[in-house]
Amino acid sequence: MNGRGGIVVLFLLAAVATHAQLTIDLPVGGEIFYTNRDSIVDIRWSGVEDTINVRLEYSTDGRTWSLIADSVTGLVYQWKITGLPVSSSYRVRVIQSRPPQSNDNVIYTGHQTSVNDAYWSPSGDRIVSVAAEPHVWDANVGGSLPLVVLPTPVTEYSSVRWRPDSAKIITASDDGMVRIYETRQNTVELTLNHPDAVEFADFNSTFDLVLTDANDNRARLFRPPSTVAVGTLNPASVIEHVAFSPNGSRVLVCANQAKVYSVSGGLPLSFTKHTSGVLNGAWSPDGSLIATVGGDATVRLWDAITGVEKWVNSDPKEGVRAVAFSHDGTRVAVAMSDSTVTLWDVQSGQLVKQFGGHTATVRIVEFSPDDRLILSGSDDNSAMVHDIATGSFRRYLHFGDVLTARWSPDGTRFVSTSQDTRAIVWRVLNVTLQADTSASFSIVQPPPAFAQFVATGDTLDIGTETTIYVSLEGAQALDLADIDSVVFTMEYDATMLHLLSTSIPIVFQNSTSGINRITLVPIPLPLTNSPLFNVRFRATLGMDSISAFSFFNVRQIGTGPGVQVSSRSDSILVRGICRASGTPRLYNPVGTILQIIEQPADNSSLITIELAESGTTMLTLFSLNGDVLWTDEASSSEIQQRIVVRTLSHTLTGAYAMLVVRTPTQTVLKIIGLDRR
Repeated sequence: MNGRGGIVVLFLLAAVATHAQLTIDLPVGGEIFYTNRDSIVDIRWSGVEDTINVRLEYSTDGRTWSLIADSVTGLVYQWKITGLPVSSSYRVRVIQSRPPQSNDNVIYTGHQTSVNDAYWSPSGDRIVSVAAEPHVWDANVGGSLPLVVLPTPVTEYSSVRWRPDSAKIITASDDGMVRIYETRQNTVELTLNHPDAVEFADFNSTFDLVLTDANDNRARLFRPPSTVAVGTLNPASVIEHVAFSPNGSRVLVCANQAKVYSVSGGLPLSFTKHTSGVLNGAWSPDGSLIATVGGDATVRLWDAITGVEKWVNSDPKEGVRAVAFSHDGTRVAVAMSDSTVTLWDVQSGQLVKQFGGHTATVRIVEFSPDDRLILSGSDDNSAMVHDIATGSFRRYLHFGDVLTARWSPDGTRFVSTSQDTRAIVWRVLNVTLQADTSASFSIVQPPPAFAQFVATGDTLDIGTETTIYVSLEGAQALDLADIDSVVFTMEYDATMLHLLSTSIPIVFQNSTSGINRITLVPIPLPLTNSPLFNVRFRATLGMDSISAFSFFNVRQIGTGPGVQVSSRSDSILVRGICRASGTPRLYNPVGTILQIIEQPADNSSLITIELAESGTTMLTLFSLNGDVLWTDEASSSEIQQRIVVRTLSHTLTGAYAMLVVRTPTQTVLKIIGLDRR
């Protein structure tokens, strides 16, 4: 009975745990959101009560996460994605968390003297700290027993670094030694001897060089596994700080002046604007700028290539101690002797904010990985975390001066060391209880939209009618083009084709040299291949003439990126010759012959024009050389009666002349003088 009851209880607990699993329901992965169309992405989750607060984040690389919303409820959130960069590897995650508590902090008590430095492993799961010995700790387990006591003699260790590939640890110590440890076996791989105590040692970004700073006022470059320095940097004064450039090709040395050395040798670039020594310096993330602070109580920004100063600011009452760039390169934070931290705009040199809270000199300053927080360490026995947006801060206490403070790789915690013989890992951000991450989806530019507009053709005899259809073919991605409608301007040869009707209204038309051009009302742009409109023509000129209903312009109406347009008009072939009295004549749209009849008279010709329509009729007489001899216009009564009669003297016409008659739909000519023979 008891055994069965235990099984039932375990089953119920498993069922509850499964039901309570926080899960992202949208997006599920595979979705494509287009920058010109989609401004909102619905994020939905389940597995918790709708009153539970969750944190929403997004990433494009699966490693670096940015905040969407810090504390939301309701199981749904509308994420505004306008302005986000395009990527096909977006992911979102939902996190249920709680505020940090004191038991989330990890305290290491295994050192017996001041803990001078500590550094995170690249994965963030271990920490190496140095005092009179180097210890490696589990980042989540405190106490007095480290995971590893690195096998080196007891001496005063001043600095420690963990190489970004996790394979090596490097320490500097008062016995004049720089030691490089192989982390898999926790053995000393290499020692670099110096004539005096070594204050600092670090690898460059490509891991092929080591930079050291010894108390003989020289910095040195080594190329392991060689133990002989390949370069000695001598600023001729006490060295306060050294640092590799981001790409590892140059070294900043802060001493009486600031100097930039190339690792390949040559004379250094000197920056001489500080009037009382350079205490600390930092490279911008791209290596183009350097910020330095000096004994003259100034912070100065200058070009790392030319040495030209960009701007300078000062605090002459108190002074400055340390400087750091934000990861995006837009801000500089400065640790001040007056117990504050100042934030400066890199571009303008203007003060952005000043953060208080400390009660003694601030010697450490560092931006969080997401640049939202600033970590500071002070002689007042505390480290502090400042929120840049709100100006608020939280204090983290030691029992002695804080000697170092560094963010964890994920920015959720930091480690600080102190003269109180302890190193402490402090939880800064909320503790994750459960979380879920979506599969990848895309935010991308819309693909190119294409459309081909086609006008059909026909073969017809003179005097017969045809319907020409205009349609959309080859439609591609039109739903992403954000084009609401199109306006077609078409043209055709009015001497061959007479327009009878259109399926959509005409808003404008004109005629030039027998070519009629019509603009139609806007019509909605379909998203798929579809018929658009049609026109009806009657053929008016034969002799196997070829024409077409052609596209002159396609105007797009809408706010989007638009459509790439092509067009095609099939041929319209008109066959046959209209004859009257054995003479080829023009067929007119009302079914009668448009005629010019000449009747010779004494010294003149009587011209009779039989009109086929009621419209403006112009008469022009040309010489055979093309000179205009005479012009006239039919009167309204003549147009109404469709008969125009004129007498042309032979003095005007000469032996031969050409009479041209133009109506709204037709143009016809006749050689005057042929009927006199």
